[in-house]
Amino acid sequence: MLLLIVSTLFSFSSSSLPGVELSLLPEAPDAVIMDGASSEVTIKLQQGDSKDGAYEVRQYFTDRYGIETKGATLPADLKQVWTHKAVVPVEYYGATEYRVEVFESETKQPIATQRLWLVKPVPLPELTKAERIASPIGINTHDGAHWQTLKAFGVHWARDYSWGWLRQGKHIPKAANHTDFGKKLEAIQAAGIEVLPVMQRAFRTKDNRFFIPWGDVIQESYERLSKGFPDILYWELDNESNLQHRDETTEDYQKYLESYVKYIRMAYAGLQDAGNGAKVVLDGEAGIHPVRARYLLEQVGDYYSVVNYHYYTGTVAPEIAERDINTGAEDRPQTVSFLDIMREMNQLAKDHGKETWLSEIAWSAEGGPEVGYRYQAAYLHRIYLLAAWAGTDKVFWFWDRNLGGQGRFSGTGLIDMETKPTVALPVGAAMAGISKFIARARYAGSVDIGHERWCLLFERPEGGWLVAAWAVGTEFPLPSELENAKESFDLYGNPLRDRRLSDDPAYFYLSALPDEWESQRQVQLLSTSTINIYQGDDATVEVRAGGDIKLRFADLPSGVQVGEWTYEDNTWVCDLSANPTLPAAIYSIQAVASDKGWEKRFTLRLVVRPAVSIRTMPYTPGKPSSIEATLLIPKAVEATFSTPEELGTMTPDSLELESDQTKTLEFTATSEDQGPIQLTSKLSNGGTQVTWIRPRILQVPKAGNIQIDGSLDDWPKDNGILTRHSLLLKGLETGFDPKMRLAWSSEGLYVAAQIPVGMGLKPPAKPEDFWEWTGLEMNLNAADVKTEPGAVRPHLLYFVPTQDGKNQPWRLFAGEWNKQMPDGSRNHLKDDIRTKNAVIYEGGMMTLEIFIPDEVLEASPEANEIWRMTINAKISRALSPKTVATWPAGPGKGWESWGMLIFED
Repeated sequence: MLLLIVSTLFSFSSSSLPGVELSLLPEAPDAVIMDGASSEVTIKLQQGDSKDGAYEVRQYFTDRYGIETKGATLPADLKQVWTHKAVVPVEYYGATEYRVEVFESETKQPIATQRLWLVKPVPLPELTKAERIASPIGINTHDGAHWQTLKAFGVHWARDYSWGWLRQGKHIPKAANHTDFGKKLEAIQAAGIEVLPVMQRAFRTKDNRFFIPWGDVIQESYERLSKGFPDILYWELDNESNLQHRDETTEDYQKYLESYVKYIRMAYAGLQDAGNGAKVVLDGEAGIHPVRARYLLEQVGDYYSVVNYHYYTGTVAPEIAERDINTGAEDRPQTVSFLDIMREMNQLAKDHGKETWLSEIAWSAEGGPEVGYRYQAAYLHRIYLLAAWAGTDKVFWFWDRNLGGQGRFSGTGLIDMETKPTVALPVGAAMAGISKFIARARYAGSVDIGHERWCLLFERPEGGWLVAAWAVGTEFPLPSELENAKESFDLYGNPLRDRRLSDDPAYFYLSALPDEWESQRQVQLLSTSTINIYQGDDATVEVRAGGDIKLRFADLPSGVQVGEWTYEDNTWVCDLSANPTLPAAIYSIQAVASDKGWEKRFTLRLVVRPAVSIRTMPYTPGKPSSIEATLLIPKAVEATFSTPEELGTMTPDSLELESDQTKTLEFTATSEDQGPIQLTSKLSNGGTQVTWIRPRILQVPKAGNIQIDGSLDDWPKDNGILTRHSLLLKGLETGFDPKMRLAWSSEGLYVAAQIPVGMGLKPPAKPEDFWEWTGLEMNLNAADVKTEPGAVRPHLLYFVPTQDGKNQPWRLFAGEWNKQMPDGSRNHLKDDIRTKNAVIYEGGMMTLEIFIPDEVLEASPEANEIWRMTINAKISRALSPKTVATWPAGPGKGWESWGMLIFED
């Protein structure tokens, strides 16, 4: 995440009505209960504008296992201020919720409620300096971090953004803003934490797009920084500078890369000159980019020690995540899963002697109901475990404190610093748990305990084995090998109560491994778990295992041929071949390794892709529209293209295609039919592909008597309808099939959408962030195309289904982005009531019906006018990657990318 400011607005613990203010004040700093710290909490009632009176104070305690008990009811005779010291029972490691409610006499509902967590972390061993340096347990921090609390939570590395304030180190140990980094480093070291300074924007040009060109300044600065802080082992060059250049085809991107390469060299030279052995950590990138990593290894691989990257999966569990939702990642193509691309990057770095650090990742407890505090804790454990499995050396959770609001990066902190006093959050106890188990352990392989289950093995420094096991999205009995473990624990470090595998990792100590596990643990899938294969082409699967292992595939679709498994240097290799006629689809298959008494199954996704990438442009009748064809397989083919004869002509109608070359043909529609047109491509290798050419023109019928009630029965039956083949689909949900329709009257424009969202859709946390959530967006230029371009400002209107509370009816949250106001300013109009709308959520379908009056459009439709528009429907499952269906999705960013509405007479 690109982090520029520090602000925390979310407060877990406050709810009072005017008249009485209720506060809960824990005795222990940050309400962390350890080392004999008191679990005492002061209840404080204070008059606002109310009179003296008698109140009743009720207490409730909910322990780590979710069991609620009621405490003593306290009479409160309030005269300005009333206080009471309560001792909260905190028995288990984890978080105990303390809730207090205040009642007036004869009232059934509390007039004030407040909650806080008391967090009890498991006791942790003191690590040696060498053990701290090797530990994978890191977190992102900024100025004002609570170092002793982070120590209690088992944090050993702090990736701290505030060090960028030092700029070029001319005022060491202070920054220009007078922050004393000498004292800050003393506090960090006193907590037994190693710091990774992030030199965010310290060496960029004024526009932040490039690194400064003065090599001597960079070199002298890093020498000065390292001499000023000789104990610091690593210096990170920047944070997410790649977000300034999301289009990697531009000259500016090449200029950025050149400036980055020089920056790396000169920073390394400066650290070498200082003589303290400090090392260069690359700029932490938004996303995982193996192509750029290869380039940097080739250009400056001798000048840095650590590759680091960021990844956010939204609300999706790490094992099944396929997309990064980090800022700027929305349109980034990715053909493998999160774990696959992390393994790919790690292997690339390891092959060149580099460490790899996942320096930003988190799940927000507030970002969506799919997570919450329970799964946040579980996912924290699982990402540290999975990172070890994938070969990542360190993980830095984002971050130590909560960000404000309810966006994609809010609610991820270990401490809520906005409350007075500050309080720790449950995920802090989870951090202590993972630190206890793996900070000093060494990853040593995995074993197969069944589908949808993970079982990772670690060697303990004391001897023996640590086993971490969990299930993904379901529950299973414990495997027999773990039933009689000498010790077992939950993710907070308590003795394991629940003798099942669940989403919460459980930990087991074994003196020795079962014989089958000892031989199985070293069998490893080297390939990605996503096997991308093109029709008519091959793909390779690699497994690391001994020469006596037997290997086979299971569940292969017909149309896939399996080659011979070959063995060399402890690695087995096999090629899969896809027939040209094998339907493009995703198939679940398994690679199975076996030996005496055991099998280890690797579940793979075989993604069969079309042999030819065909990119069509929206068509206008009578005008040619281009079609681009790129061959994706090695062997050349001839492709013949056709559409239904009466609908248009193709020039040429066949192409000789060679691998990785793009060729263009043109389609001219001759029919007045404005619907999508099927394009059939027949390949000389026997394959056939079908794609669709989208229309640029939409004939919009007159509305008639449409009632805005959520029912579309009274809409015109013909024209004005956009269905699947008229839309360009981008995203993971390839079966996403929305329908949109338009109609007009002299009073305004009617718009409707039917969006298949499935059952159980959750309302958005913040519907004004419309780009994040399920809904409808439209850009509309409410003027005839004959109007001079730029004379009328387009309207960006959006409509997001939402609920105002649990069990409340669904409604539409409407808005207009960058609405131009009479004084020339531009405002974001939120929860706009100028439109008339209705929404019905039924049977997994979200139906939106909207009337946009001429006062919003600042114009009235007229018969035979032509207006420009783009429109999209999207589905987004609480910050998870979105799937978007867009019309017409033309090329470029100008008017050529817009469609045209023709208002029928």
